Amino acid sequence: MTETLRVALSVLLATIVLALPVADAAPPAKELLAKAEQGNAEAQLALAYCYRDGKGVSKDNAESLRWAHRAADQGHAAAMDFVGYAFFTGRGVKHSPELAFGYFQAAAEESPTAAFNLGQCYYGAQGTRQDIPKALEIWNKAAELGSGRAASSAAMMYLAGDGVAADAKQALRLATRAAELNDPNGLVVLGEIHYQAGEIEQARACWTKVSKLKRVGLTGHPEQPGDQAAAQQGADLLKLIDYRGRKPEPNKFALVATQHLYQGWNNCGATSCAMLARSQGAKVGGWDFKKLCPSPVGTGTDWGDLLKASEQLKQRWKLVRNDRKITSSE
Repeated sequence: MTETLRVALSVLLATIVLALPVADAAPPAKELLAKAEQGNAEAQLALAYCYRDGKGVSKDNAESLRWAHRAADQGHAAAMDFVGYAFFTGRGVKHSPELAFGYFQAAAEESPTAAFNLGQCYYGAQGTRQDIPKALEIWNKAAELGSGRAASSAAMMYLAGDGVAADAKQALRLATRAAELNDPNGLVVLGEIHYQAGEIEQARACWTKVSKLKRVGLTGHPEQPGDQAAAQQGADLLKLIDYRGRKPEPNKFALVATQHLYQGWNNCGATSCAMLARSQGAKVGGWDFKKLCPSPVGTGTDWGDLLKASEQLKQRWKLVRNDRKITSSE
């Protein structure tokens, strides 16, 4: 009995969200509180992290935000990013992408994380209009400031030519920068660039390094959203090296390679559809699918709407869940 093996190679489709501010180790609570009450912005932000994470105190989002606001009001860039992220997620305050955008914009010149988040707002139409070239411009600056996540995001877009003209040199430059900053997604992308260039051992080294994240914490701080997914992708890509060199065998083996696309905020379904379409030769991006659906950019998308969008783009496929066919475009 033959077994058909179809391996859909998803080089990089992870849940991409805004960068979450991460706290360094804080002094003892009493000493920290004293400094914060005296107006020390660093101490105020550190105390905000303590209340956010429940370190030395009970978790309290409102108190966390109160201290972050005090530091932000002094022009502390990381604190402004902290407050912006709270408004973006609705943590301790009413959800407001518009206010989040304003804080990220105010802090972006000094804070790499805020700069990345600002680019995300432009890319995913959060608190502002969608402007992909502007997002790339900001991510390039953020990469210079030290944001590995911004560098890897821009590298993905240049590599795939999604929303911007493909540029292999820019993709390599930014992926290398992301890897230098130990960004997990950057290591995955750089590994893929090496693989496509026939540099298998360099690719293996990148994917091996990122796959160890699950065990040792590659980034050296509490894992950012998407780090675990990147670690799993690295492990999977290591296993796929041998398969990618095999020739198709009728009724036995076929490998379907899909081009990786940058997902952006709340665009997972549309990006998945674009990757599937690209594996079939179509030149479409995630936003091409999203903009054919009734839900606005930056919001979730119903899979039924995505199926209808695929028909408009002359794609024919079935939507299956738990081995049960739900609907079909055939």
